[in-house]
Amino acid sequence: YDSFQFRLLPCYDGIPSYPDSHTYTGPDGVKERVTHVPYEQGPQQERIEATVGKGEITSLNWYNALEIVSTDSENVNLLPFEKIMDIFRAQIFRSIFLGTSDEDPSLWADEPPMTEEWTVHSIRFSYMRVKKADSPDYWLLPVWDFEDCMTINAVDGSVIDPLQGY
Repeated sequence: YDSFQFRLLPCYDGIPSYPDSHTYTGPDGVKERVTHVPYEQGPQQERIEATVGKGEITSLNWYNALEIVSTDSENVNLLPFEKIMDIFRAQIFRSIFLGTSDEDPSLWADEPPMTEEWTVHSIRFSYMRVKKADSPDYWLLPVWDFEDCMTINAVDGSVIDPLQGY
């Protein structure tokens, strides 16, 4: 190719920021059956994107610039990873297959019983830009991301909804 793009994501104290893309990774057909559930991306993370063409940078864009204005808590205690895995195991079925509380149960009424096997190929420890509830502000929180199918707050173990931001 004559050109390529690359993306730079920030690190804070050696910990990378959460990647800015979310993809739906549920079983085939779920997205089509549950059309009222949103699948757009959540709060966008800071990033720099560059396009290189014929050995020269042809564009350089800085998106969602982040300015850290304060630190609420330093040296917080993170939950042990074993506890994070327990939370993931307890919540993954509900999060992926049962959906949200406003979902119409009749969408699943005629579905035959099914068995699904999941393999998580990557689990990332990183920071995520998380929207404060009922506020235009954000926190930068340490999280464990299970290949975009679930994100768990590394401090309190809560499951973060990337679409809501909290």
